[in-house]
Amino acid sequence: MRVRGSTWLQRQKSLEERFHEKVDRSGDCWLWTSAFGTRGYGLFWVGGIKRQKYAHRMAWELANNSEVPDGQVVMHSCDNPACVNPAHLSIGAHLDNKRDSVQKKRQAFGVRNGGGVKLDDAKVVEIRSLKGQLGSTTLGRKYGVAKSTVLGIWKGRLWKHVPWTPDDTLKV
Repeated sequence: MRVRGSTWLQRQKSLEERFHEKVDRSGDCWLWTSAFGTRGYGLFWVGGIKRQKYAHRMAWELANNSEVPDGQVVMHSCDNPACVNPAHLSIGAHLDNKRDSVQKKRQAFGVRNGGGVKLDDAKVVEIRSLKGQLGSTTLGRKYGVAKSTVLGIWKGRLWKHVPWTPDDTLKV
């Protein structure tokens, strides 16, 4: 008599049963315990070869008995990519998710941007305060950045998170 393997047993379970056995519900966030993608989001195999969904999207779909509408994303109120608690998930446009990221200061900016960041908050204040005393090209060379970066700082398009008032002036 042939013993059937775990693959056969898994196929006998419903999609919802397979999903929920991979979830740790011991805390407020229900944590995904199976496979993960590169950005920390859980992955759930829904059948077939290479047919997978993000676990948080699957959690929302199972809880709402509906697929995520086209052009929409599933957002986390808890900001935990491993969380699949439907109470922490909501639907929104990509722009809504981006606004939420900016509001909660989860996006990379300034020194947190990583890589070869040449400026810090203090240097940005110096650049702002030297407007009118030195040109953008001169300041760009002094701080090792492009003229357009200096202009962006002066116009308030770049480094917006750094507080500054026109009273913060330096004497050259």
